[in-house]
Amino acid sequence: MRKQVYILAGLALLITFAVFVSAKMTPSSPDGYNHNIEVYVNEGWNLILATPIVGIYKGDDYADDAISSDSEIKRDNIKAVYYYISGQNKYVPMYPNAQDYRDYVASLTSADEKTYIMFSSVWVYSDKSGVLKYRRVDVPKYHQVSLKNGWNFLTITSEMKGKSINQLRGDCNFEKIYWWNGESDETIQGTNWKEFSLDFRFSDKGEGSVLYGTGMVVKVSNNCKLGASEGNVPSVPNLP
Repeated sequence: MRKQVYILAGLALLITFAVFVSAKMTPSSPDGYNHNIEVYVNEGWNLILATPIVGIYKGDDYADDAISSDSEIKRDNIKAVYYYISGQNKYVPMYPNAQDYRDYVASLTSADEKTYIMFSSVWVYSDKSGVLKYRRVDVPKYHQVSLKNGWNFLTITSEMKGKSINQLRGDCNFEKIYWWNGESDETIQGTNWKEFSLDFRFSDKGEGSVLYGTGMVVKVSNNCKLGASEGNVPSVPNLP
């Protein structure tokens, strides 16, 4: 009986990883700013790096050629996209009605704010589950991104591989860090939020290897900038 339980538990674990194993973010240019992305989305809401949407690319809708022809999730499966404006504590629609988002982008005067938009994750609602494959250009490096006091929607990128969240925070004071797991039964206050600690490490194996291209939300207590966190360096030794 116990052996059967172990076998069932093992199968459940394999199924869980099979759902997420396709999540990856592969640089498609030498400078590392353009990427091919494969991310598993669930039927319902998903937090992922923004697909080619009005305000980021030209046109009034999704760029047809940016979503790969072999993507399981097609343009018609995406029913809504919302962007969170950090500092204003509100969402604006990016799709299908993007006028408020366009107006917001047009009002930006700071290069830091425009960089933040390109690095942001967004809420995407899909009417089916499957792998979404698409191309994105001009994804900033994390050390180029400035955050505002309060909640910020960030993207987990492949350049974070091998690093802990603590090593990425730069001069930011992270108060809370969450990742949205649409498949999980482990909930926080009835939601699918999973809490990360500063020690959580993005890696090639296990849970930390299947997050690239998805989003996380962090709450910071100050306006700050991401980057390498060097930690506490001891004083220079005294002369004899």
